[in-house]
Amino acid sequence: MTKDDAIRVHALKVVQPGAELFTFVMTSRELHEIAYVGVRQQSGQADAYQRTLSKKRCRDIGEFIQRPGALLPNNLVVALPEEARFEVAADSDCSGTLIIPRKPHSAWIVDGQHRLFGFQYAEGKDFPLIVSAFISKPVAFQAEVFRTINREQRGVNPSLVYDLLDLVKTNDFYDQRGHEIVKALNQDEDSPWREQIKMIGRGPGLISQAAFMKRIKQLLKDVIYQEYEQPDQVLLLNNFFNALKVLYPEAWGSRKHVLTKTLGLNAAMLTLPHILILCRLRGSFDEDMMRDIISAWPETLSFKSDELGGRGGEKGAREIADILEAKLPAIRPESEVLGA
Repeated sequence: MTKDDAIRVHALKVVQPGAELFTFVMTSRELHEIAYVGVRQQSGQADAYQRTLSKKRCRDIGEFIQRPGALLPNNLVVALPEEARFEVAADSDCSGTLIIPRKPHSAWIVDGQHRLFGFQYAEGKDFPLIVSAFISKPVAFQAEVFRTINREQRGVNPSLVYDLLDLVKTNDFYDQRGHEIVKALNQDEDSPWREQIKMIGRGPGLISQAAFMKRIKQLLKDVIYQEYEQPDQVLLLNNFFNALKVLYPEAWGSRKHVLTKTLGLNAAMLTLPHILILCRLRGSFDEDMMRDIISAWPETLSFKSDELGGRGGEKGAREIADILEAKLPAIRPESEVLGA
């Protein structure tokens, strides 16, 4: 990294129990050169970085910044890329120079996003900002910092942080999002699973959280399902399971049937990616549409335990899913579905 490739700022190193931080001053214009907010995309287009911002809030801050007495005394929190480094001064153990790559969209603004991007609406006004930064921390750490900062003042949903990042989704993401979805299904008044999921693996209920989590984590990798944020992901599942409950009133919750046991859940969930494709082609993901798509199932399979021939485990679930999928409408080109 040459001098021309880097931003150099005087900084103080602050060592806290959770991390090593660097505090410094940088102009809004210089920070904006390297900052990003929201989901980064392969295209690298600047407008892809501002999906998560409230333009109204940015404009309001921009108007404030233009005032003669404008003051932004609170520090911004920034996650710097791993290429950033700190060179301690010869006569100090905490003061020195922080060298930051001058690379667009390389520094995630963990806190203070609207304050920084408000300068876009400030008619070119620019002044120094106080910044606290950490270098190359994993997504789980960044998520925790984001939640810690925002939990009390704005009640930010923990899922939001993952929706703001473009990082490859790790097990941390799938575990957290899966738990949130299962918890919502167990608590949602519109869910047929309300208070029927054994969240700690024992006690009253139809099925364990672990069994549900396994399938949810797999579904989260589906191309259509992953397009949606957590509330809509819960809604899609509620629509699907409510459709099943209506079509199978005797089987739902029955000990003589496997529909609401692990085997039945696994089989039904294995068919869901196919069903989501059909919903998209037909232009709706609501309960009525899902019920129409799976309407032939009750004539084919009752989910009675004694009719399944001792099927069990993953192999048995796959066999049942194959039977059910064979009764789904064929996936045809969108033009045919829409009558174009």
